[in-house]
Amino acid sequence: STYLDAWERSKWTEALGITENQHIFFTSIGYDQSQAIFAEGDPRYLYTQRLILFSGIANDKPLRNYLSDNYKIVRHFDFPDHHKFSKADISTIHRAAQTFPTSVVMTTEKDCQRIRDCKIVPDNLKQRMFYAPIKVNFFSEQEQEEFATVLNSFLNNLILSLYRGLMDRIEYVCQELLRQAVFTSYRNCLGHKCIPSDGLHDGHVV
Repeated sequence: STYLDAWERSKWTEALGITENQHIFFTSIGYDQSQAIFAEGDPRYLYTQRLILFSGIANDKPLRNYLSDNYKIVRHFDFPDHHKFSKADISTIHRAAQTFPTSVVMTTEKDCQRIRDCKIVPDNLKQRMFYAPIKVNFFSEQEQEEFATVLNSFLNNLILSLYRGLMDRIEYVCQELLRQAVFTSYRNCLGHKCIPSDGLHDGHVV
């Protein structure tokens, strides 16, 4: 959903225990322009009409719905969540890509890194592999601007607090260095540098 009415918002606010001094912002998940997984990626494949989708997440339905607006999904491989892709998995995807030679091969941003870590992806498959980056959408520009204002205020206060703490620490260190310097000077004076004007008694320096 890209909209929450006042009743739904109030229920979520109540359920999360948000107080008057706290802020809550509602967003939805969207997808940005698809990116190549490997440097060999050929962006011309993004303009095809057919797509092979594979994923290893709990629920890829939002991604499928998003991709279905522009592509016909000819193959869909739904692997378990947190799946580590094996040689057999790569072979399965590769065979599907050979069956549909003009199709683009798409996955999730989460699975992108797992595929990059695979050392067994054929070069001709790398050219066709892309992922859909996730982005966060605010329900309105007003809420996005309010979030930016709250975030900037928080960061400014944090920076000010850190600056004050740093200055207090510098002042403390300077005072300690000064105290040590005075103590060392006084100790040296007692040791051998300072002789009282009436310091001769029985031929000895006191």
